[in-house]
Amino acid sequence: MEHDVFISFKNSDESGRKTIDSEIAKKLYDFLTKKGLRVFFSDVELEFIGKAQYSRVIDEALDASRFLIAVGSSYKNLDSEWVYYEWNSFLNDIRSGRKPNAEVFVLFSGMKVTELPRALRQQQAFNADEKDSYERLYGFIKNALGKRDGGKTNSSIDDVLAKKAKEEQERLEQEKRKREEAERLEKLKKEREERNRLKREKIFQEIKKYSKYLWYILGGIVVIGLIILAINKCKPESQSGINIVINEDTVISKFDNNVDTNEQEQKTIILTQEEQEVSTLPTSQKQETTTIPTPKEKEVPIVSTTPTPKNNTTKTETTTLSTPQKQETAINPTPKEQETPKTPTTNAKGVLINGVRWATSNVDAPGTFAPTPESAGKFYQWNRKKAWATTGNVSDWDKSTPSGSTWEKVNDPSPQGWRIPTKTELQSLLDTTKVTNEWTTQNGVTGRKFTDKSTGTSVFFPAAGYRYSEDSTLYYAGANGRYWSSTDYFSSNAYCMYFISGNAYVDSYLRTYGFSVRSVAE
Repeated sequence: MEHDVFISFKNSDESGRKTIDSEIAKKLYDFLTKKGLRVFFSDVELEFIGKAQYSRVIDEALDASRFLIAVGSSYKNLDSEWVYYEWNSFLNDIRSGRKPNAEVFVLFSGMKVTELPRALRQQQAFNADEKDSYERLYGFIKNALGKRDGGKTNSSIDDVLAKKAKEEQERLEQEKRKREEAERLEKLKKEREERNRLKREKIFQEIKKYSKYLWYILGGIVVIGLIILAINKCKPESQSGINIVINEDTVISKFDNNVDTNEQEQKTIILTQEEQEVSTLPTSQKQETTTIPTPKEKEVPIVSTTPTPKNNTTKTETTTLSTPQKQETAINPTPKEQETPKTPTTNAKGVLINGVRWATSNVDAPGTFAPTPESAGKFYQWNRKKAWATTGNVSDWDKSTPSGSTWEKVNDPSPQGWRIPTKTELQSLLDTTKVTNEWTTQNGVTGRKFTDKSTGTSVFFPAAGYRYSEDSTLYYAGANGRYWSSTDYFSSNAYCMYFISGNAYVDSYLRTYGFSVRSVAE
């Protein structure tokens, strides 16, 4: 749907509270819609479309809008990720000729014009704290619409605006009908769920009614089980591992196998005739009985009984046989786990993209590269060699503006043989005729991959975020990447490459920001 005005503002701060900017933007939205303009205001639009499609809807609204109004109460808010993306991409469309008649306005509060981001200082700005600022802003939009319509009279423009107001009213009524239909369907859904709940409750009551019979059945099953167990316990248990020797007096000898052979103690158990297991030996001058070993015995005693002819007394000889030796099990030692080789780095040669040889990973501590292409490395302020962590909080942040007209060699943190890229070299990565660039995830890390169309070689830049110039706060790690060039822009600014999931640019920022560094070969 086409819009007349797109309002760009920071909706909430880091703690989730509404900003002053959102209040000013809401007031401006109410004012312009009463004047009959079609206004894109994210708080209202996203109520109908949902936040899941936020990025797509924002881009479509920017393409469909004639004017953009950037609302802000501080440099930080106007420079925040989405606000910067909205007004900067809109300006780029104007500069490139895609929006030849479009315009950008600024509505600010609590700050001076000179404190606005440099690109916004060149646009028509209005102080929201002044009484007639909204009327004057509307006057500029109305005049611009008159110019677009070939110099129509104010009365004709009013007719056009009235027509637009009527169309907007019809749109709102249509959306209202959609909401009412959705509410009706939701009501029907709840009624159906209530009927199902009542059915389930009725079934539960029926089950409860007959549950006592179920208990009787379960009780009978338990009783039968107990009876079966009792019958099984009454069965005689077979004896195992007992050495029985039968002689004239029926003596059973049992040896303790856990004691050394020289110290074995013989235990003799006299069994009654009813308990004996009788084994009849063949009649001869010599009677021998061999003990049957139990499965656990290591050594088995053999008892031999030989009656003497003179007095029929019995002589008992005991011989110990050794069970076969246990086979030794050779356990092959498990091979050592192969060590995972470290990811090889190609920084020694770099990767050639559009005629420029890039390092494959960010600069880490001064004079070193990060271990992998996905590692964030360290942040640096422009023309300074001190490294700052890419996670957590830092102390002793330097808010003073670095001097110099280029990044001096003595302050370059790149390893030997490498240096900070120029603005032109960063722009070579964005040359779509020779390089493709895409937002991607590599080994679990988000960022942008740049691929040379002629050779197919590519280099990955992780979205490490950045540290804010005023207080070193870490912003947008995993969603935003900013990489310094050695080229200055102004006494307080320098050029860098800036990218998010939707696009990538080369633009200028304050030198006191903490950005990533990706070196090129000297």
